[in-house]
Amino acid sequence: MSILDKVGEALAFGRQEELRLIGKMPARTRAANGSVDEWSPRDNLIHLAVWKLILVQAMEEPAVAPLDPRPEETDAVNRTVYLCGSGLNWRQAEDFLAHAHRRTMLALQRYSAEALQDVDLLPWLGGQPLWRRLLGSAVMHPVFHYALIYQQIGLAQEGLRLQERMLLYLDAVSPDKGWLGVGRYNLACAYALKGEKERALEWLAEGLRLRPDLAEYSKTDADLAALHGDSRYLALVNP
Repeated sequence: MSILDKVGEALAFGRQEELRLIGKMPARTRAANGSVDEWSPRDNLIHLAVWKLILVQAMEEPAVAPLDPRPEETDAVNRTVYLCGSGLNWRQAEDFLAHAHRRTMLALQRYSAEALQDVDLLPWLGGQPLWRRLLGSAVMHPVFHYALIYQQIGLAQEGLRLQERMLLYLDAVSPDKGWLGVGRYNLACAYALKGEKERALEWLAEGLRLRPDLAEYSKTDADLAALHGDSRYLALVNP
């Protein structure tokens, strides 16, 4: 199976999980309105579709770099995204999500397996292969938000299991240790935020084995704050 097929499978998994989440959302949750500072599940889903389409537009018109805000600009950009999508009702939001997925799959078909792996393909990728940018925008970022929504509707464990399932698809795309390590590190963060220290430490150990350079970063990562005073964590980052 080519990397093109593997990326396509990962994107299909993301869409399947999006629909699965929607199916578990109570009607009152779908109808809920949010605010600029506290997004509803509908707001979160629209946000994800917008960011998918920002990358898709750049894939369709490679000469135009996608919006890539600096960290200090991200909140302002996301507020604008919220305001643009806040007028959509649930049916319109569902249609928008479906449209974003279709456009993403069509954009993928514009590229060969070789192009997806070419680190010099487009200057705005900054030396990163397109497949990695695409999966970050259309799978990893959405699944993180799906987990937040599961937490909002009282199904936090479902969100954690979803993130574990995602790794099966991400791992299949590339054996690169850096790629595999990031996925495990992110899962450790998810478990730490839920207070499940044992699982967090297990995944963090795997992540740091593959990406030892993340050890220093982890020391100031707020997502791992629950681990910072644990002797097992200290042994991992200060071997």
